[in-house]
This record gives sequence, structure tokens and C-alpha cells, in this order.
Amino acid sequence: MFPDLELRLVSERVRADIRFEKTAVLEARSPAQACAALKPLREDIARAAAVRSGSALAVFRAVDSHVTEPELLRLKFELEQVYARDGAGRGRGSKLSLMARCRACPQPRTCPGVFVRAAKQPYAALDASIRAIERAARDGKALTLRDMNNIKPFAQHQNLILLKYSYHGMPDLERGMEQLAEACAPGARVLAAERVRRIVLEDAPRGALSGEDESGPVYRIHSADNAAGVFNRYGFRTVSLHEVSPGAANHWTAEFEKI
Repeated sequence: MFPDLELRLVSERVRADIRFEKTAVLEARSPAQACAALKPLREDIARAAAVRSGSALAVFRAVDSHVTEPELLRLKFELEQVYARDGAGRGRGSKLSLMARCRACPQPRTCPGVFVRAAKQPYAALDASIRAIERAARDGKALTLRDMNNIKPFAQHQNLILLKYSYHGMPDLERGMEQLAEACAPGARVLAAERVRRIVLEDAPRGALSGEDESGPVYRIHSADNAAGVFNRYGFRTVSLHEVSPGAANHWTAEFEKI
């Protein structure tokens, strides 16, 4: 059973006094019912997403404070597909973002939740992540999603961590991976949705996390294969690895399991 949801859709234009806001309560007990409840709002969704050089923010929260994280997050991921299909990418420079979190969490800053940006990137490739979340929900695991940049050394024994454009932006990849490994309980899953980047490391030791010959330039290559190798070295096994689009700027998704 899924909770009732309150939807707040906000659109703001950068450097202009344009603001659009709409609030509605969606009575949804299943993904199908939730999608049906969204139909009257699709014009508003498109309108918010079409604001040039602006952004649209849709905030879902559980009306029922006793809802579990797996229920809210699973529904949120399924609803994301509706927004990505019906609202995002219709305006140049537009972004449509979704955020889901439980109202019952006492500390909003550390509340388990996920912020997902749905724009022109092929986020439908997150199907593997959705399936992993569904498996975790069926197994009764508590889901805790954290941005890699916000992982704390004391955050341990997490069952699920989602990295959304976080891995490639870590200023200290070694420290970040150490914290990630410390935070994960055995059998924990890490779901990653990233993009390829090639960064020259001027101050890095030769060969550090680069996969390059030590005599040549030192690079941090954020490709899917390179990331898999890094995760393997820090005690994760690769469950799945998918390149989303071809070329140097391709995106990739992956699922890793803590050994």
C-alpha cells in the first residue's frame, strides 16, 4: 500500500520575476493510481518544465507519517518516469526535479531521501536501480539513500546507497571510497548513475586511481569500466554495469554489492 502524497510543483525563472506554484494532494494506493492522479496536473508539469533557463521542483511528501522509506521511494522512482516523459526537456535549458522524503524524519538535513534531476539525460536507464529497490523492499531491508559527498564516517551499516552524479565529482576519491566502504554493511547495494569524465590530476601520485601508465599523464577516468575497477578494489563486486549512450560524454549506471 502506498501513502497519500502531497505534491508541490514550483517553477522559477532565473534572473526574472516569474514564479508558478501549485499544490495538490494525490490519493494513491498504487503506482497506477498515482499516475492517474497526475493526469490533471500534466499541463502544469509541462508549463513548469518549459520555463526557459529555469527549473521546476516537484516535492513529494507522505501524508501518512508512518509510511516506510521503501514504499515512498519505490513510488517516487515510478512517478519519476511520468515526469521525465511528460514534462522534462520541453523547454531549452529546463530541468525538472523530483524529491521524495518521509515527513516523519526528525532531522530534515539527515533525513533519508533522494533528489533526482530528470532532464534530457536518459534516466530511463535507472530501471536496474528500480528493480534493486524493489528487491530490497521485498526482502524487508531498510533503505537509506545518501549522496556520496555527504557520507559521514559514523554512518555505518547502510543497506542501500544511491550515487547520483556524485562519484565523478569527488575531490578526494580515495577518501570518498573509504567512507563509502565503511558505511556499507555486508551485502549492501550501491546504485550509481554517473557520466564519463576524464580529469588530469596535477598533484596526484603517478598512477593513482587512473589506470594509466605511471610514466604518462595521470588521469582520473570516470568511465564505467574504470569505476568498476575502483569499486572492486574497495571491497565491492559488480552486479550490473550499463553504458547508456555512446561517445566520450556517455552516461552509465551500475549496481555494486559490498562483500
